[in-house]
Amino acid sequence: MKDITKQEWKELTASDENAVIIDVRTADEVAEGMIPNALHHDIFQPQELMAALQNMDKSKNYYIYCRSGGRSGQACQIMNQMGFETTYNLMGGFSEWDGDIANQKTMKKLILLLSLICTTAITQSCFEAKAGTVELVSSEEAATIIKTQSARLIDVRSKDEYDAGHIAGAINIPVDSENLNEIIAGLNDKEPVLVYCNGGRQSAQCAKILEDKGFIKIFDLDGGLSKWTTSGREIVLKTNE
Repeated sequence: MKDITKQEWKELTASDENAVIIDVRTADEVAEGMIPNALHHDIFQPQELMAALQNMDKSKNYYIYCRSGGRSGQACQIMNQMGFETTYNLMGGFSEWDGDIANQKTMKKLILLLSLICTTAITQSCFEAKAGTVELVSSEEAATIIKTQSARLIDVRSKDEYDAGHIAGAINIPVDSENLNEIIAGLNDKEPVLVYCNGGRQSAQCAKILEDKGFIKIFDLDGGLSKWTTSGREIVLKTNE
């Protein structure tokens, strides 16, 4: 990843035949305008982002931007970890951009159309499924969710297991706790959650409980901490936090 100024961005993209521009802001932000020819992949929608990235040519040159440079920097890091060879991060982001901007009225119409399509799809799905949904995610997908802080991370193992080593940022809510229902009642059921245990059995149990409680979105780490560590990802000790 390389941070570049808006002037460098303009010069590079003007002469780069392999340039791919990606806007990782939210739909609301994009509705206010975007850099011409940019693809839109919201970093706060990690599943969609990962699916899109997996289908992209890793040998091309990717120019990433957000509002101020923070989220786009994260996106560049994710892409580099996935094997993308060249990524550029626009310093200052769209908030400091003084170049051409795609027609805002057109963008608003496109966003409105996409919103209507999404609303229709969501409405239909409400008739086909319960309020809560559980989705198994790989270690790579979980890492993206954690990096973008798009879900609350919950370790459902025992306190001793948690203290012996856990994923950074996780809170400990043992699934076999006597006051589990009281603890869950104190969580925001409108906020997505990502649960994990050692191998997947306890997290699946907890995910089912959260689903029955009406949580809007539950991610369950497939293979648990075992697959997380074997994939080369780190854990932290309680004493190190």
